[in-house]
Amino acid sequence: MTAPRGGPVEGRPGAPPPVAPSERRGAFPAGGPTVVRQTWVAVAAALLCLGGAVATTRWFERHTPPGAPAADLGYLPPPPVARLLTFGYQHLGADLMWIRTVQYFGKHLETDRRFPRLSELLQVTVGIDPHFIEAYRYGGLFLWIADGREAPVALLEDGFRHNPDRWEMPHDLGRLYFLSGDSAQTLRWWTIAQRFPDAPTYLPRFIARLHEKVGDVETALELWRAIESDPNTHEHFRRIAQQEIERLAAQLRRGQQP
Repeated sequence: MTAPRGGPVEGRPGAPPPVAPSERRGAFPAGGPTVVRQTWVAVAAALLCLGGAVATTRWFERHTPPGAPAADLGYLPPPPVARLLTFGYQHLGADLMWIRTVQYFGKHLETDRRFPRLSELLQVTVGIDPHFIEAYRYGGLFLWIADGREAPVALLEDGFRHNPDRWEMPHDLGRLYFLSGDSAQTLRWWTIAQRFPDAPTYLPRFIARLHEKVGDVETALELWRAIESDPNTHEHFRRIAQQEIERLAAQLRRGQQP
């Protein structure tokens, strides 16, 4: 599954760019008659699931109380049951549930701005496919808008437990704490995210500034020196690192004066 790769600008950790479900999962392999038969069986099963989803959606729409937002879905099975009901097509089932989640969020965002079932919808979505990275990332942003910090933190921590080899969840956890002004927790999660080789390249600079902010000036100085000496550092950021090194070194010298 392909994770989104954004290009956040310096000083502003950005949200992940939209990624269509078709970009997350690979196409069926090409090959001989056996593969062709398998492909048609899979397509038929997908159409059957899609038809069932459409029928279910229409049933819910007919039984939605008058005046209620159309995106409310009524009863949702628990995540383990929902996963079984996909009959092995977890990716497709999670995609369909994600579409309903986005519809639900958008509908309530435009109307009453109340999201009583958003967390439930997200739990079912990632319960069907616990490796659905975009559902964790965008779902965390949805929950931030709807409920504040606690709910998205729980969702993203769950995502990291299921995907410990991905940088996205610790990165987004750090962003949530950054937005809420918690420098210590931001530093904790961005330090974890930085360990992954494909993590965003702006993280070392943020981490250096965060060390200074929590009072660890010596570590901040060491990190800026590492950034300055890194041959992969862009010349613009190398100049910034040199300025920070001079400023922090002078600060430490003043602190050591009797």
